[in-house]
Amino acid sequence: MAARTTNRRPDPIAHFVANSLQDKSATVVGAGAVGRQIAIQLVALGISQLRVFDPGIVEPRHLLLGGFRADDVGRPKVDAVGDLCHQTNPLLDFTGIQARFSTRQMMDSAVFCCVDKFAERRRVWRAVETRCPFWADVHVVEELVRVLIAHDEPSRRLYGATLEKFPETHAVKNAHAPVLISTSAVAASLAVYQFVRYVDGLPLYQDVSFDLAAGRLHIADTKHA
Repeated sequence: MAARTTNRRPDPIAHFVANSLQDKSATVVGAGAVGRQIAIQLVALGISQLRVFDPGIVEPRHLLLGGFRADDVGRPKVDAVGDLCHQTNPLLDFTGIQARFSTRQMMDSAVFCCVDKFAERRRVWRAVETRCPFWADVHVVEELVRVLIAHDEPSRRLYGATLEKFPETHAVKNAHAPVLISTSAVAASLAVYQFVRYVDGLPLYQDVSFDLAAGRLHIADTKHA
């Protein structure tokens, strides 16, 4: 049987990965449910270099909430995430640091902040705000997702002002409330999608909130890369 040739339009995603993301690097601060999802998605899109910071280890509760595997229990989160990422791309340049984010960290193309406490958010942001080309602050409380983006001088000023307005009580109010893995996946997708648009020179949405329970998406502001 002769092979058939099918004329197809070029796959825009494959074109993007081949030409845009393969030379990019990223840092993920926090390897919990959201950080793990962001790492997976970045690697699937073809990123070449990834650093992940998290001082914690995988606990039994992370199997349900974070999507970790049973044999990950007791291991550093960064090791579990690194193994999973290498299954997708064995050639990935991955560095897992079992510690808090270092203020001396060399800057990558993007920093994704996925920590629970706003005091830690502020610490990381103040260390990178003038050096980070693309910043995504990803916050999940129960079924409410919020993604804040900073990528140029106006958006950095706006993000810094917004960050200072967050009361610490809001960060810890529902700290122990369960966050479904599906919610984490949505949060990660919104953040990674903004990075894809940033790399491709498309308009960005600076402040996106998504209430999954109410099915309500809110875009507070739109900026251009």
